[in-house]
Amino acid sequence: MKLQNILNILESYEKENIRVELKETSKFITGEGKFDGKEMASIIVSFANREGGMLIVGVKDDGTFEGKNIFEKFSDPGKDGFDKFKEYIENICKDIISPQIFVDSHLFKWKEQEFGVISIPKRLTIPHALVSKHEGSIVRTREYYIRTTHGKSLVSDRHLEWLFNHTVLPKIASENILEITLLREKMSVPDTLGYFERFPTQPEIYQSLNAYFDLISRSDQETLKRALADKEKLLREVLIYAIIQSIEYQSDHYKSLPLPTEKMAIHHYIGEEIRSVIHRKNKLWSVPYGTSMKIKSGKETTVLKFGNKAILGTFSIQLMDRVKGLSDLNPYAQILKATNDFETYTFKCRYHVDIKYPEDFDETYDMMIEFASALQENIELKWDIVSYFSRLPHYKLLYEMDYKLDRLLKKSK
Repeated sequence: MKLQNILNILESYEKENIRVELKETSKFITGEGKFDGKEMASIIVSFANREGGMLIVGVKDDGTFEGKNIFEKFSDPGKDGFDKFKEYIENICKDIISPQIFVDSHLFKWKEQEFGVISIPKRLTIPHALVSKHEGSIVRTREYYIRTTHGKSLVSDRHLEWLFNHTVLPKIASENILEITLLREKMSVPDTLGYFERFPTQPEIYQSLNAYFDLISRSDQETLKRALADKEKLLREVLIYAIIQSIEYQSDHYKSLPLPTEKMAIHHYIGEEIRSVIHRKNKLWSVPYGTSMKIKSGKETTVLKFGNKAILGTFSIQLMDRVKGLSDLNPYAQILKATNDFETYTFKCRYHVDIKYPEDFDETYDMMIEFASALQENIELKWDIVSYFSRLPHYKLLYEMDYKLDRLLKKSK
């Protein structure tokens, strides 16, 4: 850690947070004038059990320095103040913290002021504890501390269970392939394709996109045939809205998805009429309390960000390919290859959720985890094109094999 970085922290508005704490040296002196190892150990343990962090010693809560020679109170005939202070810390990390924590302690001097910085790593395995009694390799008593927005606190049974179950913060992450097959003459998702046999081209849920496409005027439909970049951007945005609205998750809190911004293609080609789709009572997004949402659409990617105190999620869609007819992912692509009255857009969907440490195990936390999992499951089961075709009955997939055999027989005649 560089001196200037620390000075920037001390000059900031919020000097203390989950990863930074300020302490005066007097906080580590007992009533008998000795080094208070338990206080220091409990702080170190609390940092390690959360995200790791930095304890700055010799600075007041307002960010001002105590002064110079502030560590001399810890000195003895063999070592000067800060070296002895550092030795105390190393000893408590070895003797009364289990598993042992290895910290880095450094002395900084600035304008005749001095302060110490203890850098504490995040735990790598089981939670650390403050232990008060060793009997060989057996520890009789343990106290678990955790860093919170209010400092440090003892860990409850449920929090302790969470810490043992999650060495690192849990995540939900997946990548899926989505495909929209459209009629070329009219921006619409067809039900089935083919002449004598009718073939499904995509999951039935994609029919819900037509509620958006039906709001586009005939003149704008013609414009989008030429403005392919706008069309691709519009499809990304519509997918985001439609996927969220298709989640089968219920909570007591309902809210509408955010309206499109002026920079979004939906705003330009659908406009205010979009309210009729995203504000329908039975299509409101059912989310836990305190959930915020924001949609941003760029030239290549459309992103939905959502979260509250429990999670932070990102859901993005990006174009992979655009072809006439069907893509090679579709088992009916060869059968319907000669049909030029439709086109297919293939998208990559990325979903990532960071689950935060639950300072409070309340209903909102459990509901938000359920919601995040429901969204991932919704994409996989309803919208992913690869998953959809893998679940088709075998007899439908045999159509493609029959088609190829017919072509080989015709060539052999």
